[in-house]
Amino acid sequence: MSVHKFDVGDYVRFAGSGRDPLRANGVFEVLRRLPQETGDPQYRLKGKGEPYERMARESQLARAS
Repeated sequence: MSVHKFDVGDYVRFAGSGRDPLRANGVFEVLRRLPQETGDPQYRLKGKGEPYERMARESQLARAS
Protein backbone atom coordinates (compact mmCIF):
# COMPACT_ATOMS: atom_id res chain seq x y z
CA MET A 1 0.00 0.00 0.00
CA SER A 2 1.43 3.39 -1.04
CA VAL A 3 1.48 6.42 1.18
CA HIS A 4 -0.20 9.57 -0.09
CA LYS A 5 2.35 12.17 -1.21
CA PHE A 6 0.07 15.19 -0.72
CA ASP A 7 -1.77 16.29 2.42
CA VAL A 8 -5.17 17.94 2.79
CA GLY A 9 -4.64 21.68 2.26
CA ASP A 10 -1.70 21.24 -0.14
CA TYR A 11 -1.80 22.97 -3.52
CA VAL A 12 -1.12 20.97 -6.67
CA ARG A 13 -1.12 21.28 -10.46
CA PHE A 14 -1.81 18.69 -13.10
CA ALA A 15 1.55 17.42 -14.35
CA GLY A 16 2.43 16.61 -17.93
CA SER A 17 2.30 18.30 -21.25
CA GLY A 18 0.47 21.59 -21.56
CA ARG A 19 -0.67 20.37 -24.97
CA ASP A 20 -2.97 17.71 -23.50
CA PRO A 21 -6.52 19.00 -24.17
CA LEU A 22 -7.93 17.05 -21.19
CA ARG A 23 -5.40 18.45 -18.71
CA ALA A 24 -6.88 21.01 -16.33
CA ASN A 25 -4.89 24.21 -15.89
CA GLY A 26 -4.41 26.13 -12.69
CA VAL A 27 -3.78 25.39 -9.05
CA PHE A 28 -5.99 23.04 -7.06
CA GLU A 29 -6.35 22.51 -3.32
CA VAL A 30 -6.34 18.97 -1.97
CA LEU A 31 -9.64 18.55 -0.11
CA ARG A 32 -9.50 14.85 0.68
CA ARG A 33 -7.32 11.79 0.32
CA LEU A 34 -9.24 8.94 -1.30
CA PRO A 35 -8.69 5.18 -1.12
CA GLN A 36 -6.42 3.61 -3.70
CA GLU A 37 -8.14 1.57 -6.38
CA THR A 38 -5.26 0.71 -8.69
CA GLY A 39 -2.25 1.20 -6.43
CA ASP A 40 -2.10 4.92 -7.26
CA PRO A 41 -3.35 7.16 -4.40
CA GLN A 42 -6.25 9.41 -5.36
CA TYR A 43 -7.37 12.85 -4.23
CA ARG A 44 -10.43 15.09 -4.27
CA LEU A 45 -9.42 18.56 -5.55
CA LYS A 46 -11.02 21.96 -6.01
CA GLY A 47 -9.79 24.83 -8.12
CA LYS A 48 -10.26 28.41 -6.99
CA GLY A 49 -13.42 29.81 -8.54
CA GLU A 50 -14.67 26.41 -9.71
CA PRO A 51 -18.14 25.38 -8.51
CA TYR A 52 -17.27 21.67 -8.52
CA GLU A 53 -14.68 19.24 -7.18
CA ARG A 54 -12.62 16.86 -9.27
CA MET A 55 -10.80 13.62 -8.60
CA ALA A 56 -7.23 12.87 -9.70
CA ARG A 57 -4.64 10.14 -9.33
CA GLU A 58 -1.36 11.04 -7.65
CA SER A 59 0.57 10.20 -10.83
CA GLN A 60 -1.31 13.04 -12.59
CA LEU A 61 -0.26 15.68 -10.05
CA ALA A 62 2.74 17.81 -9.10
CA ARG A 63 3.17 20.13 -6.13
CA ALA A 64 2.35 23.75 -7.02
CA SER A 65 5.24 26.13 -6.41
